[in-house]
Amino acid sequence: MRPFLIVSISIAATAIAASDQPKIDGRVNAVSASDVRHICAAARDWLHSTPDFARRFGQRISLIHIVSADKAEVHVGRADMPPHGYFVGGFISVERRHGVWKAGDATVIGADTLR
Repeated sequence: MRPFLIVSISIAATAIAASDQPKIDGRVNAVSASDVRHICAAARDWLHSTPDFARRFGQRISLIHIVSADKAEVHVGRADMPPHGYFVGGFISVERRHGVWKAGDATVIGADTLR
């Protein structure tokens, strides 16, 4: 009975951890796994320094869109999260400059930009 319980707990923990990982799309072959970790860290640092954006959209990274080997867009919030008033979503631009990933500007997607 104990081995079954231990296996069940480890499978459940793995499923929870996997569901917490952000989706990655775009030019995924242009970056390494290490780059993805650094992109996430840069976006999280930016979110911690911008509490208004984090409060509006949450701090969970839901999608990383790889634009090129030196640029990514990090979408925050949950995909099933309802729009927050006029604003529908947002993403943080992260670029590699001199070998270091840094978060730049954030883009807020409003209801009128969806036309």
